[in-house]
Amino acid sequence: MPLSRLTPAEISDIIAQLEQAKHRYNGWAKALLSQIACGPRSLAAFPEDIHCGWQDFETWYTGDSTTRFLNGLPAYSGIAKHLQAVRTYASILLGQPQGASPIEQSVFDAFMEQSHLLEWQMWRLHQEVRDILSAIDPLTGVSSRKGMISRLQQEQQRVRRTPDSHCVIGMMDFDHFKEINDTYGHQAGDHVLQAAISFVVGWLRNYDLIYRYGGEEFLICLPATSLKQAKKILERVKNGLEAMPITLDSGAEARVTASFGISLLDDSALVEEVIARCDKALYQAKQNGRNQIVAWRPEQD
Repeated sequence: MPLSRLTPAEISDIIAQLEQAKHRYNGWAKALLSQIACGPRSLAAFPEDIHCGWQDFETWYTGDSTTRFLNGLPAYSGIAKHLQAVRTYASILLGQPQGASPIEQSVFDAFMEQSHLLEWQMWRLHQEVRDILSAIDPLTGVSSRKGMISRLQQEQQRVRRTPDSHCVIGMMDFDHFKEINDTYGHQAGDHVLQAAISFVVGWLRNYDLIYRYGGEEFLICLPATSLKQAKKILERVKNGLEAMPITLDSGAEARVTASFGISLLDDSALVEEVIARCDKALYQAKQNGRNQIVAWRPEQD
């Protein structure tokens, strides 16, 4: 499962474990340098509890259950090379007898360089995970608008490169959602929105994209999908939402419906213009009575 599929709370927990691993490494590196400077310099004499700092860090990197979510990130892969080098140079430095000869400067410099590079990769990894977290809407757990346009532009380029390929963009807006907030309160409204979006995500395919566009409005990207196919997919989503009761903490049941405006993402317009087309189609769906899907047509401009 990619990191972006996790909840904000799960990603925050991974960030905390990443920070703890970095702290363990820094503690080990500081203790190692102190041992080299003050002696005795020998692997056998190196305090066992300090060895644990390194071992904990290696265990986190190679075997911790959370790091499988980090495996596809560039900085995570970059750590491996420096990890091996730091281990090698540390063993050389600790293996040189105390007082027999000065520490070889080139070895010490190499150790420090690799250690700094490893720490830099850890910092990069920390930033990469935080960037992913900032691109997730904290209430619904779907993507926020951050990076949305560039991602849709990539999909549009894929359509251009692939003969007979299609992609559909859809705007989804929950109908009369203000009435839910007014009737049950905003906390209940948040619960309804979370439940409804969880249902929608469950109906979408693994490679479909969904973004919280604003308020109760969401943008859905359906790659490798024609308008006809998109209507079938979203019809199932629409009907399922309409039939789904959402139980509130008070015991009351709320129901929601949604309106959709869809358009092909093709060469005829920029991504921003395609989104505007979806907005116009969505407006038409609302004008027609809501709880329906309308495809954009040129005469709507």
